[in-house]
Amino acid sequence: MEEQESYLSQRIILAFIVLEVLNWSFLLLGGFVTDFLVLDSISGFVFSFSIRAILFFGIAPFILKIPNGQRSLREYLDDIKITRYRPVGQILIVSIASILLLLGGLFVAGIFYGNFVLDLSIIFMEESPFVLIAINAGLWEEIMWRGIVLTLFLKKYSVRISIAINTVLFALSHLINLFAGQNILIMIGQLIFVLIATPFLAMIFIKTQSLLPGILIHYSVDAFGILFYASMLQPGPNLIVGGIYMLAGWFLGNILAFGFLMSYLRNGKSIEGE
Repeated sequence: MEEQESYLSQRIILAFIVLEVLNWSFLLLGGFVTDFLVLDSISGFVFSFSIRAILFFGIAPFILKIPNGQRSLREYLDDIKITRYRPVGQILIVSIASILLLLGGLFVAGIFYGNFVLDLSIIFMEESPFVLIAINAGLWEEIMWRGIVLTLFLKKYSVRISIAINTVLFALSHLINLFAGQNILIMIGQLIFVLIATPFLAMIFIKTQSLLPGILIHYSVDAFGILFYASMLQPGPNLIVGGIYMLAGWFLGNILAFGFLMSYLRNGKSIEGE
């Protein structure tokens, strides 16, 4: 299908605002229905996953017609680069190495902090199984923030400016957690955490021309990062100290992952444009 720009695909700021409002509306709807019907964690996940699939695989491409205007579903999926998976080996190497380095940075921070306890049961808690609920964040946030929003900004701005805007907006979007009663100190730490992580997620999306590494990395950090947060972000007098250690480990992991990405691609392994 020949690309035909839509009203919103040509007005990227308005497109972002509309998409963000719809995204939070669907998130709140999912939470409301889950609470109202007293759904268990599995049923709540399935409902939330389903309605966000409607948003990102139905409303975004066919009603909002973003990021590139009137497109078929196949073309839309290609536009947001979720169908880009070749060469498979290189995509997996970039993804797995990045995950190990990012989580490794948190592990090192936990060891230096001194109170780290590896309790795998945390990620399988019946009332909140992180290995399951992290799918919603890892998939839908990457589709929205890198696949759609970053693609929109790259149409108008340079790579650096687009990444900067993507980073700031993605971080600010987490402020809504304050209305859910999140601790202000943890909220500040989360903002810094996102500000550190987003440039790498954006760069890996641009360099690999694939959304898949970002989805795998985002999911893994959300699913398994709780193993470190649970020990280092305990309420009380040590919260700030634990937060500093955690952010230092996260910064280290991101620096190492970014260095690996640039070195790997520079050594003849670039998959951009394939």
